[in-house]
This record gives sequence, C-alpha cells and structure tokens, in this order.
Amino acid sequence: MRLAFYYNHYNSLGHGLRSFNLLSYIKKHLPMEILVLQGGKQQNLLPFDKLGRRVILPYSFSKMGMIVDRYPKLHDRILSTPWAQNVLARRLEVILSELEKFAPDLLITEYYPMGDAFWTNEVPIFLERIRNKVKRIFCSCGYVSPVDEAVEVIGEFYDAVFIHSPQRFLESYLRYFRFDDRDREKFMPVFDVHRDKIYYTGFVIDREEEEIERWDEYILVSRGGGVINRKIISLALGFSKYRKDLKFVIVLGPSTPESEVNEVKELAGENVIVYHYVSRPQFNYLLKNCRVSLNMSGYNTSTKLLYYRKPAIIYPLDAVEQMARAKCLTEFLPIRIIAESSLSFRKLGEWVEELWEIKPSSVFSESDFQGEKDFLRALQYELQAIPE
Repeated sequence: MRLAFYYNHYNSLGHGLRSFNLLSYIKKHLPMEILVLQGGKQQNLLPFDKLGRRVILPYSFSKMGMIVDRYPKLHDRILSTPWAQNVLARRLEVILSELEKFAPDLLITEYYPMGDAFWTNEVPIFLERIRNKVKRIFCSCGYVSPVDEAVEVIGEFYDAVFIHSPQRFLESYLRYFRFDDRDREKFMPVFDVHRDKIYYTGFVIDREEEEIERWDEYILVSRGGGVINRKIISLALGFSKYRKDLKFVIVLGPSTPESEVNEVKELAGENVIVYHYVSRPQFNYLLKNCRVSLNMSGYNTSTKLLYYRKPAIIYPLDAVEQMARAKCLTEFLPIRIIAESSLSFRKLGEWVEELWEIKPSSVFSESDFQGEKDFLRALQYELQAIPE
C-alpha cells in the first residue's frame, strides 16, 4: 500500500517532528511505501528520506508565514497578488505531478483542514483533482486553529480526522483559545457535525534519551526550531546574570543562524551552557533532568512537560495558539506564564524558587502518551472499510 503525506512548516520542529514520529511508526508496523510532500525548508535533523521519498515543495515561506500569522488580514491580500498566484501554480504542478507518479492509496494532510498555514489554500484544489484516485483521505493534527471551511472540506473530502491529543486536553485548550465570533460560529461546529470521523489518539511523543553535558541542577531554556522568539533567549541571558547562583542550559534550535549562536555564546556567563541544537534523545534527557523549564509551550515541549511532569515558566510567542496551550497546561502542571507588562527578574526569581522544589504528580496515564499506537490502530480500522 502507498501513503502520500503532505505537511507545511515555518522551519520550526513542531509539525515536522510529530509527522516524522507518526510515519516512522507506520513504516515499522505496516508494509507501506511513503511519499512526503513537504512545504518549507528541508529539516536535516528529521531523516524523512529513510522512510521513503521526500519532495520539498517550491518556495520556502518561513518569513512570509510568520508575517501572515501576526497579521492575518494580509493573508488574502498576499495570495491575490500575481507573485503568489505564480508560486501557488508552481507548487500545485509539483504536488499533482508527484501524486500522479506515486499513485497513492492513502493521502494524509497534516494540520489542514483543522488548522491553517500559508499556502494551505492549495489543499482543496489538489484534493479535488485526486479524490477519485485515492482510496482514503485523512487529516492528522496535534492541535487545532480555526479554519472557516473546515466543516465543508471535511464533509466533502475526508474519511477521518486524527487529533493527537487526549480529548480532555484538547477541550481545555479550546476553552482558552481566543476565538472571535466569526471563527467560533464557522469552526466549532466541526466537532459536532463530524464527531463520527474524529479520533483522539493521545499525545505523540518520542521517549529515547541520550546523555549530554549538563549541570546537576539547572533551568532548561528552549525555543523549538529556533527561528522565532529571540526574546526568550535574551530574557534567559539577562536572568542568568541577575541570578548567578542558578545554572542554565540554553538550546537555541537547529534553525538558529551561526551569527546568533556566536552572539549568545559570547554573552553567556560561566553559569550557562549553550547548545546550538541537540538531538531529540538529548533534548529528552535535558528536559527529564532539569528542575524548571523555560519555553514557549509548543506542542512537542508541552507534551514532554506532561510526560516528565516538569514545572515550567512559559513565554508564549503569540497570544492565540501558544497562549491557549500555556493556559491549558496550568490545569495539569505548576506553570507560570510571563506577561511582558509585569515582567521583572525579581518576579522571575520568585517563580523559580516556588517551582524548584515542586515534583508534580501524574495527571495523565501512560495510555495518554500512546499517540502513535492509537493512530495506527485507528488507521487500521479505517483501512478495513476499503473494498477489496
């Protein structure tokens, strides 16, 4: 059987790592040929090429995607320009050509239509072209954000939606998500209208660990792929000079430019270890052994905070997705959320002292962290419905 998997990213690790973990698990347990259609820069830390063929779609949209994320009203204006229409045509040409050559039995789109990113307006176009050539179409997402057409697109094209989160965690996240009235009216009905198509698989998490140099007791500072939120690094460096009695390990992320890496290393004091990036097992090891985590509340770090039961101080990049997840985490872990209006090193020090001695109890069972297994089980159930 042949599986085509489509995903976009802003050169961060969230969507890519979750996708890689899921596809690795599928490849291990099913006789499946895999084609990955990836929008965004190639991520060398994630060896998709070992799983099958990977095609990098034209135009890396990291900066454009982040601009649109911050100024959503620009999305339609940019996409209506001749430049954007030309890029869209080029991307669709590659997507349709690759799908025609590969002839997949299954197609999975990551995030869309349960979330939106720059260029995902191409998805309904290629779905319409190939809908009669594939046996099943699925959506895979770690979290959701409002998409106006979700109800209609899922009804028209999709056989199932896999949400990689326990249902109670997603419901908490949605309570904190800042919907405007239009988004709530257009998007939220998807959970009722298509409830029979939705599977909650639990968190997708990799557990492998590898030792790496660290302090005995330390604050772990991280920001995912490293292309965004420089403020969290500046904050950590400033705080490390204010509290020289504390130890820090800072992981900048693989997409951090060398110029910034050198700058951070020059500014770091003797109580700070700086890593440009670490492997996934090394990051797990660092997070497991830290006393407090300072992070942005991305999907992967948040799931590992829950798995290792770690207190955290969170500095969300945005006031929507990451803020909603940060507030959601407060229901399950000792969490402090940084608000710039009241930020001070003294307050930060008080939080660290409060959190340092806390050892949170388990709030999720081991079964809540079996997202890959639950996904495979649900996928196999869906495949049973395919006519011989």
